[in-house]
Amino acid sequence: MLVGHEIVTVAGNLRHVGKNANFDGHFPLNPGSAKYREMSSVIVKMGDKVGVSFRRSGKMKSAQLLLGLPDSEYLGFSYTASKHDRRLPSVALVDATQTAANIQYHYEVKIKGRAQLAALTFPVFNQRITVENFKAGVDLAFERWNKLKRSFKNAGLGEVIYAQLEDPYDPKTQTFYLHIHAFIEIGFGEGNQKKVLAFLKSAIDWTDGYGGLKLQVVRKEDVHKALRYGTKPSITAYQIAVAKNSDIFATYLAQSAKKRFTRTEGSLKTTLKELKFQSRRPTFHRCEDTGKQTVKLVEKQKRTGASNSKNDSKIGTDRRRREHTSRFPEQNIYCGCRSTFAAPDNRLRAFGFIQNFEKESFVRSLKMGGPKSFSEANRAARLSWEHNTGQRFDLKEYLRPIAKHLLDLIADQEVHNYTVIVSPTVLEALRAIEHERKSPSSNSKRSISSVFRRKFYIKMNSIFARFWPKRY
Repeated sequence: MLVGHEIVTVAGNLRHVGKNANFDGHFPLNPGSAKYREMSSVIVKMGDKVGVSFRRSGKMKSAQLLLGLPDSEYLGFSYTASKHDRRLPSVALVDATQTAANIQYHYEVKIKGRAQLAALTFPVFNQRITVENFKAGVDLAFERWNKLKRSFKNAGLGEVIYAQLEDPYDPKTQTFYLHIHAFIEIGFGEGNQKKVLAFLKSAIDWTDGYGGLKLQVVRKEDVHKALRYGTKPSITAYQIAVAKNSDIFATYLAQSAKKRFTRTEGSLKTTLKELKFQSRRPTFHRCEDTGKQTVKLVEKQKRTGASNSKNDSKIGTDRRRREHTSRFPEQNIYCGCRSTFAAPDNRLRAFGFIQNFEKESFVRSLKMGGPKSFSEANRAARLSWEHNTGQRFDLKEYLRPIAKHLLDLIADQEVHNYTVIVSPTVLEALRAIEHERKSPSSNSKRSISSVFRRKFYIKMNSIFARFWPKRY
């Protein structure tokens, strides 16, 4: 069970591959599971239409590949790398997840036991606004927020720690509903909650006759759920894009450009400064015993390059490195693994993330490997699978529980925003599994032989465990 906030390494996720976990129905390689990436794809295409590119320069791609396969084999998907623009839901999701982890860490370390966490929602205007007034509306919204923040603190009722402006779009009226989700600290007891609510009703006087003001104390067991909702990524650009109104879409992009929609305040800002100084950041981990999401601290690491000459000055070296990188970007940078996820067989698996993905050079490099490479992580995940299941690795048995999902994905003609990539050996194994599924008579022979293999390997694995590598 995860307890406390000691530093853990991201690579530690690989040690969980093969452990038992409850499958919740969500599978990353399922055709319908990439909701936010599909939304971003719609936005990117509409952006191309109106002359605004959301794509990273150099036609770069990223890839997510299943870990634990044999050497030289691969399975996953690649997609066009986009700019870091929070109007893309898939990009905003990454930022939203980090923000939720930041607040949850702050709650568990600094707030819990000292004060209550409360969620506040309120409209910033008493009417919806049009796209022509969007930029001015955002500015006025945060002017009102700053005024409310100061008066709330001066009243001695608590402290605000985070605010996020949301702007859902209604295609029928072609208007936006600007409202703020915020998290605040208040004192214990129902009396304090009533005082805070009374103060807010008087301070946010423009809500009269319009409603929308809501204050709710967050129970300890609901903190994670409340934070994920209050920091959820914006889908406004997607809502406009699917309405196929290119004029409003172009105006919205111009009006929302370079606008910050979030504010980190008070003691939360102090906590994040402390973590930045220590080169740490919070990240979510699922508790093995309870299944609940908790937070851990991980070390923040930066990629560094070596100087080409001892006589080079630092400025000259940095400039040459930037010029070289822009002309010849490093390919297939392995950036670590995502958090493990439960597959339909109720066992954990993991994906490795690769930036600047280039398939041909990636396939050629699979046999090489090296420290902190995809190949090394792949082998580590495979060893974890054997260690945690007590079975010798078998490609078909590893793929069997997810084979139908993968074959459906490969055959899906509606997937336009990413490309499924699979090595010939893995594809052959998937097709063999599908053939066996349609021929039930072969399953009984397979199940009998697998029982004997498993009993033998459990005995051998007890000997192997004492030499288990601690790195992953």
